[in-house]
Amino acid sequence: MTDVDFIKSVCTVPNAPVGTSPEEERLDDVMAKISASIQQPKSTDSQVPPWEQEPDTPRNSIGWVMGTGAEYWHRFTSWFKELDDETRQAFMSAHPEPQDWRGFYDDLISAA
Repeated sequence: MTDVDFIKSVCTVPNAPVGTSPEEERLDDVMAKISASIQQPKSTDSQVPPWEQEPDTPRNSIGWVMGTGAEYWHRFTSWFKELDDETRQAFMSAHPEPQDWRGFYDDLISAA
């Protein structure tokens, strides 16, 4: 069972014919959009580096270890490590490291 089929199974009314009501047809449209968005490749526009996300949080701040900063850090570093070399270089060129963050990209690449 696919994720889409599972969601349809928990979102439909019991004993109602599947795909016959306008509500169910709209559900099919919504599920198709969700499925398409999940399968789209990641782009370099989907993330910004930590210094742009939280410009007032220094690189070695505990804010990157706890709470929403930690969540963003993990999400960004995982995303960055998955980029192919060409896309990664384009991202790094578009988002150069500020002085206080020098070596950040090299650290991520060497840990990949």
